[in-house]
Amino acid sequence: MYSGGNPISWIDPTGLTGLWLEGSSGREPGPHQSVGFGELNKENITLSFGVKAGESPFGGVGEVYIDTETGGKIFEYYDVPPKLENLILTELMGQYGKEGKYNLGSNNCRHWSNIIIDRLIAKYNLKKIKAPYRLPKPAGTLPMSSSKPTTYGGVWSSSPGPTTNSWR
Repeated sequence: MYSGGNPISWIDPTGLTGLWLEGSSGREPGPHQSVGFGELNKENITLSFGVKAGESPFGGVGEVYIDTETGGKIFEYYDVPPKLENLILTELMGQYGKEGKYNLGSNNCRHWSNIIIDRLIAKYNLKKIKAPYRLPKPAGTLPMSSSKPTTYGGVWSSSPGPTTNSWR
């Protein structure tokens, strides 16, 4: 069971923790993608990268944020052994708030999500498995503050995206 307040204490000794790539949900645009961590149908956290409010989606500044629109299609799912949970969560949460260049066509949420998940898979030798059955509405989000996304020309302004080189 996860506990509130301290991300380092969000571990799952039952071994049900996963890391996944998640597609759009709710009001997000169709090609949106984020990285999820935790128990799919219980407490979890999802991060993405989007253009900051007031910035251009075609060459502005982006930022990693907590994606509150969860429940999208799971594209890939990886088992996270209990001994690696704190390491992976700490590394993933270390991305929160980071800024980078955003470009809708070449450096967006999908680029960031794939770079981050590929890095974690390689570093921790995670094994791809079939995702558990997902309930229609996820049970909850790990406790963190987050703002609702806004749109800029139909693009999520809270869905920042990094410069590819800066995230490797």
